[in-house]
Amino acid sequence: FYVVTFFVYKYVIHTHYPITNIPYIQQLYTLFAILFTVAKPESLFWQQVKKNLKVFSFVRLESWVNHGIPDVLGTTQEGIYFTVELKVTKSNKVAFSPHQISYHEERKHSPAFVLVKRVLDRSPRKSQIYIYSSDQVKDLAEQGLSLSPLSLSDPIHWPFVQEQLALLIRGRTKGQ
Repeated sequence: FYVVTFFVYKYVIHTHYPITNIPYIQQLYTLFAILFTVAKPESLFWQQVKKNLKVFSFVRLESWVNHGIPDVLGTTQEGIYFTVELKVTKSNKVAFSPHQISYHEERKHSPAFVLVKRVLDRSPRKSQIYIYSSDQVKDLAEQGLSLSPLSLSDPIHWPFVQEQLALLIRGRTKGQ
């Protein structure tokens, strides 16, 4: 009954006959909208990054105009800008679009990074975070997580990830 009500409201009644004054239908619609909205793994990873890497200021970039732009623009406390591509995988494979590879290839020497969260099926709470630089992206796409990262947190320890990323950013911006 509830599923039928949801779809009737969403696709028939709401589009042709707005009935916003019927609270019961609105409540059902809201309930099903919440239940059927599933966050993508990268979105959940973004929330974790934002919550746990507190020494940085982050802006989530949602770009459909320029394909390949990383997920996150960050700044350090010193005002250094950097980008981060967020990836989540359950295997050793890390998927990139050709645009993403191109973006990183063009910025090999800049502070552009990839954070890969590997979720272990047998124990999701013991996930891992791999940190790669922009000059490793092409190899990462081909070799997956068998490519040696710049840093690995296994299991995830957010203060360690934060410290390692800060060191890598400073290393990439020395002499600039």
